[in-house]
Amino acid sequence: MHSLKDLPTGEAPGLRIAAIPRRADPRDVSVTRGSLLEEIGEAIIGTGSPRRQAQLRRRAPRAQAAELRGNVDSRLGRVRDGELDGIILAAAGLTRLGLLEPAEGPTIGTGPAEGLSLTPLGLAEWPTAAGQGALALEVRDDAAADILAAITPLEDPATRFAVTIERSILAGIEAGCHAPVGIHASITGDDVRVRAVVYAVDGTQRVGLDRTESLAEGYIRRTGGGDGAYAADSADPTVRAALIGSAIARRLLDGGAADLVSRESSR
Repeated sequence: MHSLKDLPTGEAPGLRIAAIPRRADPRDVSVTRGSLLEEIGEAIIGTGSPRRQAQLRRRAPRAQAAELRGNVDSRLGRVRDGELDGIILAAAGLTRLGLLEPAEGPTIGTGPAEGLSLTPLGLAEWPTAAGQGALALEVRDDAAADILAAITPLEDPATRFAVTIERSILAGIEAGCHAPVGIHASITGDDVRVRAVVYAVDGTQRVGLDRTESLAEGYIRRTGGGDGAYAADSADPTVRAALIGSAIARRLLDGGAADLVSRESSR
C-alpha cells in the first residue's frame, strides 16, 4: 500500500495498481502557533516540498521557506519549540493520525499538535500534488484470485478517475512527483473540474489552467473497474481520464510550462 502521490507515474514492470480507495482530504494544512499563514508576515515556514515552497513565495512573500524533514511528531515539535513559525503538511496524513478532525476553517490540534493552529488551505489557491490524499494498493500481475477478490471492494471509481487525470498531466509535462506542480481534479455530479498549475521554483512565475469537462450521466460508476488495466476503448473511464489529462498537459506545455519545469525538479 502506497501514498499515491509518491508513486512514479510510469508503471513498474510486473506490478499494477489493483485498487484505489476513496480519497481522503486532499488539501494541505498550515500548522502555526497562532496566526493564519497569510497573516504571520516575516516568518519561517518549514516545508521540504518544492511545490509548497513556490506557493509560499507567491501567497506569503514575506515568509521564508525552510527545509523540513522527519516524521510528523518531530516536525510539529519544531513549531511547538519555536524553531519554526509554522509548517505545511498534508491534511490526509494528519487526519489518519487522529490529529485533525475534518473541518473547513482553522482548528486547534490535539495530541502532538495540541495548542497549535491547523488551517486547511483552499485548493483553488494551494493546489496540491497529483494523487494527494489517495492510497494505492499495488499487486503483482500474477496475484492470486483470492487476493484480488479481497482488494476489489476497496476500489472507488470516482477517485481512480480523478487521480488518473492528475497523474496523466504530471506524466504529460514530464514532471516528477517532487516538481513544483499543483494538480487537483474534483468530480461533482457528471462534471469533472481540473485545476493545474506549474510553478517556477522561485515562485516568480506560473502557468495554470482551470477546466471543466462534462461526462455522460453515471459514466464513471457505470463502466468503471478496479483492475488498473488500460483498455483500448476510450469508453473505458481510465482511458478517458488519461486522455483528459494528456490534453491538459499539452495545453500547459503550449502555455510555457516546459520552461518552468527544470531538469532538477523533474528528477
